[in-house]
Amino acid sequence: MPELYAKKVIMPNVVGMNVDSANRMLINQGFREAKIHYVESYESDDMIVQQNPPKGHLVDRRGDIIVYVSKKSLINYLPSVYQATNGLTKENFLKEFLWIFSHLIEGATRKINRINEYFSPLETDAPFLPWLAGWIGITLDENWDELKKRRVLRGGAQLYGDRGTIACLVTTIKLFTGIDVTIIENEWPYEGFIIAVHSAIGIDTIILPPMNLANCFLVEVPLGEDDISDELLTKIHKVIHEEKPAHTAYYLRFKSPERDEELIHFMRVGAAGATAIGIRAVTDDE
Repeated sequence: MPELYAKKVIMPNVVGMNVDSANRMLINQGFREAKIHYVESYESDDMIVQQNPPKGHLVDRRGDIIVYVSKKSLINYLPSVYQATNGLTKENFLKEFLWIFSHLIEGATRKINRINEYFSPLETDAPFLPWLAGWIGITLDENWDELKKRRVLRGGAQLYGDRGTIACLVTTIKLFTGIDVTIIENEWPYEGFIIAVHSAIGIDTIILPPMNLANCFLVEVPLGEDDISDELLTKIHKVIHEEKPAHTAYYLRFKSPERDEELIHFMRVGAAGATAIGIRAVTDDE
């Protein structure tokens, strides 16, 4: 349960209410769903005849609430010979024993009657949230509180319809990392070259296989590489891999400070035309 309310509050009065209405009220006020005990009463079925803690008591919202709900005993559906009580104790073992089955049957019936709530992100039970997220291809972060998980699922249908787009990728990265990234399509930070055909030796020179820019994109992070933790970096890569189209390639680019010194070339063509690869290149001033 999200920590949105004070822990200690006055217990409301639920006696005389329908048990379903009472549970909705309790959940809306930050309590847990009440535990139900069925008892015979002159009240209508499913009406609460007693509650624990009583109304007006100062209670912990996270504590258990027990309500006693009016219900006809299953023994009323049996022949009268089974309804006779013990002459000494005025008790009927079979009657008490059948309450076990009443709880099982009513518990299953109540779940079936509210089956629609299991598919609502704002109403479903917390343990059901990961299963519901799997329907729309979302993996919930275990570090999120329950309220955020419900909000993400509520907008998950729209995200699912936009998967593979820039808008969806930017939004998903923001949800999981809190970082506003910028995505540039059809661009790659480096241009490869082929030796002896066309060569451009510069500070950004790198040997790469041919890149199809139609299937490439840049993800610009507004942080320096030293300002981001390994855990957060791993999370960014994981989100991109899960949300990007499978045939595309991406490059993660961080905000870098301006460099005053010239970068050392990783490759240089010598004065005599000999090529030195894999050694530290030097400038003419060295």
